[in-house]
Amino acid sequence: EFDTEIDVIQKKRTTTSDSIERSGIVRSPEFKSGNPAAYEEIMKLAFRHSFADPGKSSRLQLDLPDNFLKASRALFTGLGKDLGNYDYYDAVNKFTFPVLVLHGQYDALPLKISQKIQSSIPRSKLMLFENSGHFIFIEEPEKFREALETVIRQR
Repeated sequence: EFDTEIDVIQKKRTTTSDSIERSGIVRSPEFKSGNPAAYEEIMKLAFRHSFADPGKSSRLQLDLPDNFLKASRALFTGLGKDLGNYDYYDAVNKFTFPVLVLHGQYDALPLKISQKIQSSIPRSKLMLFENSGHFIFIEEPEKFREALETVIRQR
């Protein structure tokens, strides 16, 4: 539903340097052989602009298993079509527990995605983090912890 808008945001944030770095990783023997470390590099590069401060992307810890490439291919071969068309809004409307939807102001995902999710879930609240992107727990850890504690106390 929001793929085109996300692509536009990502393209605006991607620099020539990012493209050159990505090209180098993709051409590397490690990437071509399916080495998880190379895939971690490319993922961190892709996520770099999902941070308010791209320099903090180095704090992102990915722990990809040795069979990451094979498992990913199997997952998306088997579920790719279904996941692309899956509509979960009707299902989340039945949630009876409190839900806190978190959104970082600098996320590559548009705010209207989080707003739509929040409006689809009863007993939900949307909380905007003004100094974060997608990885709120890295960029604003204290505020993130406080938000979680608040929703846990509401149970």
